Amino acid sequence: MLKEQKETAGGNELGGPLRYPHSCILWLQCDQEVLDHRLVSRVDTMLKQGLVQELINFHQLYNKDRLSIGAPHDYTTGIFQSIGFKEFHDFLMLNEEERESPEGKRLFQRGLEEMKLATRRYARKQLKWIRNRFLRRPNRPVPNVYGLDGTDPSQWDEKVLNRALSIVDSFMKGETPSIEPLSLENSLNNANNSEFCTVCRRVFIGRLQLEAHLNSKKHQKMERRVALAAPEQGVNLILK
Repeated sequence: MLKEQKETAGGNELGGPLRYPHSCILWLQCDQEVLDHRLVSRVDTMLKQGLVQELINFHQLYNKDRLSIGAPHDYTTGIFQSIGFKEFHDFLMLNEEERESPEGKRLFQRGLEEMKLATRRYARKQLKWIRNRFLRRPNRPVPNVYGLDGTDPSQWDEKVLNRALSIVDSFMKGETPSIEPLSLENSLNNANNSEFCTVCRRVFIGRLQLEAHLNSKKHQKMERRVALAAPEQGVNLILK
């Protein structure tokens, strides 16, 4: 079936043609540094609203008994894949008294920083998915994507709401919006471009090499090391 979909007019290596071709996409964007700060603040807010007790309760109900009989922990299926649970595994394995000890507090802080790091990393994966599906596929008939800058909340009406209403209004009338859609990006493997990973301090030729490096265990290990060494600064990947 997938092969037939790919071979259908409008299909490509990702699959068949779009089910709803007459669409437009509004992409709410944000400066990466601001987004990272918001993500970290979101985790801190979750902590204030009872994240730790929620994790402990879930551990008591679904994980403790299984581990007590020697069954291995598995964070690759179901709810256990969620960001937050696996990062606090070592802390959750302690009893109540041990959690209040210096070692318990250290493990908790480590879990917290790893959760923040995983949250930022997941956000980057989402951004990558959008770009790959809509802006880096010139051989696929994708809808226009309109960027809306939500970096500064004080300018929400001007840069997000009013622009979105204008785009949708024109689209519904069958007119071309006065606001230009985002342009397609260059090929992932442009050999003329050098790419730099600021975490590992390495240069790569072509975006494909860089993408492969960013997904490697070596890079992710270095990313965690940098984040844990300076958690207040976070980790920012600057791709040039």
